[in-house]
Amino acid sequence: VFSPLYTNMVKTGEVSGKLNVVMNRLADYLEKERETRGKITQSLAYPILIMGVGAITVFILFTIVIPKLSIMFEDMDQKLPLMTTVLVNISNLFAKFWWLMVLAVGGGSVYFNRYIHTAIGKDWWDHFLLSVPYLKDFLQTVEVARFSRTLGTLVDNGVPITLALNSVMHTVDNLVFKEEIKKIAEEVTNGRSLKSALKNSRFFPERVVNMISVGEETGQLSRGLNKVADTFERDADQLVKMIVSLLGPVVLVIIVSLIGCVVIALLLPILQMNTIV
Repeated sequence: VFSPLYTNMVKTGEVSGKLNVVMNRLADYLEKERETRGKITQSLAYPILIMGVGAITVFILFTIVIPKLSIMFEDMDQKLPLMTTVLVNISNLFAKFWWLMVLAVGGGSVYFNRYIHTAIGKDWWDHFLLSVPYLKDFLQTVEVARFSRTLGTLVDNGVPITLALNSVMHTVDNLVFKEEIKKIAEEVTNGRSLKSALKNSRFFPERVVNMISVGEETGQLSRGLNKVADTFERDADQLVKMIVSLLGPVVLVIIVSLIGCVVIALLLPILQMNTIV
């Protein structure tokens, strides 16, 4: 129930005699995490709704509407345009085997979900996510913000930097990023400064290293880390808003285009017949 971050902070609070302060900071931290997740979920509701309605519409078209209209085309006794022929063949396939397709998609989704929760699957999935353009930048921004906020909270409560880094490692979702933090923790344990360890990492931009370096040199590391967290959380919020604002129209355009192609394919034989007449 309680993460390594939570237990380490409580342990520090008990030892230092500041358990009430630590618990209040933990509450603020968890509330901020929940608020961020809530914003992302809320922002994705509209595009998901559009995708769901679009999927249902396409399913009804291909399994009910088009097969009935294809009977009319057969009565015309004329060669159908290529676009209409392809559409009719696809709809016939859907009408006969839609249950098999639903089972295949459902079974594939369950298998894929189980696979990415295995060690090998999780590693492959996290590498794949970081190879997708734009998504990589968003994930990096989110993970850097979480790393900085968590580490800053731990350091601010008197947790030694090496122990704090090992605790932060368990709060990160992406395995690739987690391995990177593990390397940073090993380098700091071996005597290197946090600045030097972060500088060798491909996940931490130069501005992050500079902000943390200033905090480390002035003895205000937690303040520098929290400043990084504030900056990157704002960046993450802006990225989410931008992605969601684009996702809705893109999904809508795809669905409208698909339905438009269906309508054109259905009208072509009728227009062709009128031309012949």
